[in-house]
Amino acid sequence: MANGGDHPTVPPRLRGTPTANPPPPRRRFTPPRRRVDLTEENQSLLNSFRSSAALTPQETATCTQSLFRLMTSSDASQFRELVARLGDGNDLRRMVSLLTSNNAPFLQTARNENGSNRMQDLLGRTDDLDNFFLIAILRRFFDVMCDGDSSRVALRGMRVFSQEKRAAMYDHLLSDAVNLACDADGYVVLNDIIDDSDPRSFYGGRLLYVVARNAHQLSDHAFGSRVVQRVLQLNDLRCTRDVAVSLRGHCVYLSLTKYGSYVVEMLLDTEAVMVADELLWGCNEERLALLARNEFGSFVVLKALRVTREMYRRDLFGVLVDKLMPFVHHLGGFHGRLTYIMANGGDLRPAAAGASIERASPVVPPPSREIPTANIPPARFTAPNRVNLTEDNQSLLNSIRSSAALTPQERNTLFNLMTSSEENGAAQFREVVSRSDLRRMALFLTSDLDRFLEMARNKNGSNRIQELLGRTDDLDTYFFNAILSRFDHIMTDYEASRVAMQGMRVFSEEKKTEMCSYVRHHAIPLACDRSGYAVLKEIINVWSSLGHFFYRDQLLDIVARNALYLSYDAHGSYVVQHVLRLNDLRCTHNVAVSLRGSCFGLSFTKFGSFVVQKLLDTEEEAVMVVRELVRCDEERLVRLARSDYGNYVLVKALRVMQESNRIDLFWDLANKLRPYVHLLRGRSVGAFLYWLQLTYIMANGGDLTATGASIEQEPPVVPPPLRREIPTANIPPPRFAAPNRVNLTEENQSLLNSFRSSAAMTPQETDACMQSLFNVITSNEEDGAAQFREVISRLDEGNDLRKMASLLTSDLNRFLEMAIDDNGSNRIQELLGIRDDVDTFFYNAILSRFNHIMTDYEASRVAMQGMRVFSEEKKTGMCNYVRHHAVHLACDRCGYAVLKQIINVWSSLGHFFYRDQLLYVVAQNALDLSYHARGNYVVQHVLQLNDLRCTRNVAVSLSGHYFGLSFTKFGSYVVEKLLDTEEAAVMVVEEFLRCEGESLVGLATSAYGNFVVVKALRVMRERNRRDQFWGLVNKLRPHVHLLRGRKVGAFLYWLR
Repeated sequence: MANGGDHPTVPPRLRGTPTANPPPPRRRFTPPRRRVDLTEENQSLLNSFRSSAALTPQETATCTQSLFRLMTSSDASQFRELVARLGDGNDLRRMVSLLTSNNAPFLQTARNENGSNRMQDLLGRTDDLDNFFLIAILRRFFDVMCDGDSSRVALRGMRVFSQEKRAAMYDHLLSDAVNLACDADGYVVLNDIIDDSDPRSFYGGRLLYVVARNAHQLSDHAFGSRVVQRVLQLNDLRCTRDVAVSLRGHCVYLSLTKYGSYVVEMLLDTEAVMVADELLWGCNEERLALLARNEFGSFVVLKALRVTREMYRRDLFGVLVDKLMPFVHHLGGFHGRLTYIMANGGDLRPAAAGASIERASPVVPPPSREIPTANIPPARFTAPNRVNLTEDNQSLLNSIRSSAALTPQERNTLFNLMTSSEENGAAQFREVVSRSDLRRMALFLTSDLDRFLEMARNKNGSNRIQELLGRTDDLDTYFFNAILSRFDHIMTDYEASRVAMQGMRVFSEEKKTEMCSYVRHHAIPLACDRSGYAVLKEIINVWSSLGHFFYRDQLLDIVARNALYLSYDAHGSYVVQHVLRLNDLRCTHNVAVSLRGSCFGLSFTKFGSFVVQKLLDTEEEAVMVVRELVRCDEERLVRLARSDYGNYVLVKALRVMQESNRIDLFWDLANKLRPYVHLLRGRSVGAFLYWLQLTYIMANGGDLTATGASIEQEPPVVPPPLRREIPTANIPPPRFAAPNRVNLTEENQSLLNSFRSSAAMTPQETDACMQSLFNVITSNEEDGAAQFREVISRLDEGNDLRKMASLLTSDLNRFLEMAIDDNGSNRIQELLGIRDDVDTFFYNAILSRFNHIMTDYEASRVAMQGMRVFSEEKKTGMCNYVRHHAVHLACDRCGYAVLKQIINVWSSLGHFFYRDQLLYVVAQNALDLSYHARGNYVVQHVLQLNDLRCTRNVAVSLSGHYFGLSFTKFGSYVVEKLLDTEEAAVMVVEEFLRCEGESLVGLATSAYGNFVVVKALRVMRERNRRDQFWGLVNKLRPHVHLLRGRKVGAFLYWLR
């Protein structure tokens, strides 16, 4: 029993508990302790493999059958014993050769669970064994990948095969990807491969591109739609955009189908504007109404409305609603609820098993902590004695109990009942509530949203509506929808906001979540409203007291992210101050990050100065504020000290630094202001500095103006190298003709006649014409160019030129050979841009050999010329290929220079959309490229463009790796380039400061790292970043004796 499975028995550990670790993914064969006796059949099989004689057909059939039984047997010991005796030489190779020689037995074995496991044991041993398995897998690739057990063999091969074999398997996978996606078992395997692959890798990106390119075909398929959904779940921006482009123009049709609607709904989460635009402009009112009535389309329309509303795209949302409103009477029943989308935030789709693939489960916040609510009567409060209703209220009660609609007079009575301030008004209300049908009463209360808002704004109305909340979930639904429909108006009124606050306490979790989402989306307008800011502060307090920390933290993040905008606002500044008073470390830090670099400007304003003073109260962020003030020059600092509000900020900064014993910052700030104390009379900061001069602190401090004296010695300014002009090739115009007619050679005249002839060419004639064309294209004779242009000039621009282009690109290998030739490259470029149908031949040929063309200098000039003169559609296709192959090109010894030239050409031609996409790909892969011998030059080139967004993306990609990169030759170049940029230099130095002193010294003594450290010191000194500069210096000074002979040692010695 112990050896009956596929894994060898593992002896128990001595003096230890048994581990629960699963077996390693690669099940290497481990010989058993005792020799196993082979059965007679397996012994005969072993002898056959050991024999050098060729097997007869009968022996081959017998061995094949025996091997099949051995591979699929439930007893693994026989298999391992036989493999152990065969060894890893020729005998095992003969066994694998027999195993893979026949497609049917091989596939049958691989589809067996035991057979699959044992094949995986044989993979990765030697390269020649893997060759047999590779060929067998590729022969029946689709059949292998469409079975759960056999696909495991192929996936195992993709992990352990050599790079060349993995490339072959991925090529087959890309060819069969669409067929696999449409197979009942294949789509599961394809989803697993997509999950395991890296979208940034070469083959991972190509696989996602294949799925995205065929998304319109797959989305309408039962299984293919699940693959498209899995790709969208990766949240890869480039791939999501490709899927959206593929589905453009198909969203309306897909919305009418079961599986297509799932894809469109998921696409609405990322590309909502594109889908909504198509619904608006691709459908007239009648088609949109038909879509809304459709079994599946209704959910797409519903989600489009909800998403556009949450995005505040009122242009799209309003037009959708306007188009649907004339047909609202046709949308009755379940689908009629579409008309309530402005108020309804729930999901109307019924839960159906298998409706779509797994979706990320929503984050469920911790259960709320129940605490007593405001002074509101109990939900079912009834007076001890029965109250006699007035005549109007009795009539109203009868109407509510009946199925009839309310008359205008009865509606006024209901309004008066809710807002009455008479002594028995509350008693009358509760008596009506105790006797009536509450569901119909809630319906009448919320049917007219303007009257409902008027009631909620009344103090009595607000209290009485709150009494109705929390009774039953269906009753709450009416109030929930009404509140969301007038959310802005309700939340900007004190009394009405109490209704919404009570709803947040007593509604169901689903409704609470939706209301919290509305609060988040409206947080900034509320914070800037004269009443809304107080409501927002109360919401933060209520969520804290109820334990809704999940919702509260999301709201705090929004306030922190917009802290700079709010700090300048008369009401928003109070919200920021309230957030800082919570003493939440994470939120305080986020606010400080948002205000970094703006504290000086805020200190001049009334409301901004309040926020800066609150930041000074926090121990963590006060240093950041003072450092920003110290970095200002004396003139600006004195101007701040003399302003009406800034002088309070400076006094508080001095006092906080003194109380927290930050003597360095305290004296830096005081010494900047002390020479101008005579200008600060009558100001708080002037009185503080005068008092300071009378103390012994100033007397014993010496001449403090020397503290941190400038160490700046400006190095000679070296002008940047002149921009190297890249010649655009001295190519004559496309239709250049010599002034005098050139006599064609006999061979070229025959070639010309062939193109002019309408008869089909025989294979022999085709070969002869191809050779003649190759000669005229690549000829380097004196009159070679003249002969070529004479041939072109005599051809008709229609069919004749098209026949020439067709022949020229028919053999892709010969076309590549011509493009690689110097003369051939120039002459092919002359043919580009003449006619769009002629360009189509060259466009297809270039894309078919894209990698080879772009990694050769001469051939790449053909592609570059195509990007200039092709039609927009073809340019887009080529740009997509460049993006998908960008990383591969960047790592090629010729391709990296081509990629740099592409970036320059796209910039010069104004193709900024394509250029920015390419820069994003480079920035996303900056870490891998920075370690590469050629890829690092591409990253440096990107940084030299001085594009703020791209520089930021590169810096973020390399964040946390600056220290390691600085040890390498090529990585150090990139880090030095980053130090030249003002945005990223601080990030680099901050990472160095977080290193231990010994690690930093190790970097400073390394062959390349010492240049990085010296540059970091110089940059921080030149930019007057004294905190980072002295932080680095103080870490290196104790080890200066170890840095002799290095530039950084000389710099520190000079600094002394």
